[in-house]
Amino acid sequence: MGVPKVAAVRLPQICITGFAPGGEVELWVTDPDGESQYYTEIMNADGTGIVNWSAETDLLTGTYTFEATQDDLRAINSVDVEPGAETQETITETEESVTEPEEGEPAIEVSPVGDSGWDFEVALSGFEPNQEVLLALYVATDETMTEFEQIDSISEQVDDQGNATFPLEITPDEYPSPWFALAGLREDGSQAYTEFQVE
Repeated sequence: MGVPKVAAVRLPQICITGFAPGGEVELWVTDPDGESQYYTEIMNADGTGIVNWSAETDLLTGTYTFEATQDDLRAINSVDVEPGAETQETITETEESVTEPEEGEPAIEVSPVGDSGWDFEVALSGFEPNQEVLLALYVATDETMTEFEQIDSISEQVDDQGNATFPLEITPDEYPSPWFALAGLREDGSQAYTEFQVE
C-alpha cells in the first residue's frame, strides 16, 4: 500500500533565510517516497526568499527533507506532514544545524480594518523583548500564488513582552494579484509568516 495523500488547502511555502542577499540558492525537496524536486531562488535584499514547491494540490503524509545550498553555505531541515495539515517550513543558513518552527515562536496576524480593503492592523507576538523586527512585504505575482516578490520592508520594535500592534496600508496599485504576505525574522533566525488578501 502506498503512502496516503492528503489535500492541502493552499500550497505550503518554504521560507529561506540567512543566505547572501541577491545570490542564487539551490533547493532540493525530498518527499516521503524518496523523490526529489529541484528549485532555484534569488535571495532578496535581506537575504530571504520564498519558494512555492510542487505544482500538485496534494501532499504525501510523512517526512519531507529540505536542503538549500549557496556556494559553500548549506542548510538542511525536515518537517512531518500529517493528514489534514498545512505546512510552512523555514530554512536558515547554518553549517550543520536544523531549525524547525515550534509552538510559541513568533507569529504575525494581519486583520483588515475599515471599508477600504487596503487598510490592515498587524499584530506581532512571540518575538524577543524589545526586539526591532525587520518585516518583508511580498505580493504574489499571480493568483495561483506560485511566486512572490518583495515590494517593501518595514521595521517595528516590539514591547518588553515581545508584542506590537501597528497599522499597515497597502497603496492601491496595479498589483499582479490580490494576495500578499508578511514575513519577519526573530533574533535567533526563526521566522514568522502570514498571507492576506486585499479586497
